[in-house]
Amino acid sequence: MLPEHMARRILHRLLPCSWCGDNILLPLEKLAQAFASLEVRTTDREPIAAVCHRCKQVRNYDLANSDLSHTWGPAAYLDAFSGWMFIESLKCADHTCKARLPLFAIWDPAISAEQRTAYANSWKWDGLKCQDGHPIVEPE
Repeated sequence: MLPEHMARRILHRLLPCSWCGDNILLPLEKLAQAFASLEVRTTDREPIAAVCHRCKQVRNYDLANSDLSHTWGPAAYLDAFSGWMFIESLKCADHTCKARLPLFAIWDPAISAEQRTAYANSWKWDGLKCQDGHPIVEPE
C-alpha cells in the first residue's frame, strides 16, 4: 500500500519528444488499457505513437527502449492527471500486416467535436511506422 501522500499521485511514463524535447507524460493506466486492447505479440519492443503537444509531431516511441538518462527517469509520480489519453490504434498501410500502433495525445474530452477535429488536423504525420517497419497512414 502506498503512503498517504503518494495515494493521490498518478504514475506516468516519461518520454522526451524526439523532435523538440518537450515532456510526454503518459499515465501508466492509459498505457495498460491501450496494450490490453491490442492483439498481444511476443516481441522485445513496446511501440507506441505520441503527438507532442508543443510541436504537434506524431512520432514513434519504444517504451522498452526509452532514454533512462532523463532526470526524472523512466517514470514519475505526478500530483495530477497529465491529460494524455489513448486515442486509437493506428493501422498499418500494408493491409496484410496485423500490427497496431497505439496513439496517445493530450486530449480534452470537454471540447467540441469541431475543436477536436481542428486539433487533430494540426498534427504533423511524417515517417510514422508500425513495429514491422511499414508506413502508418494518417487516419481519416
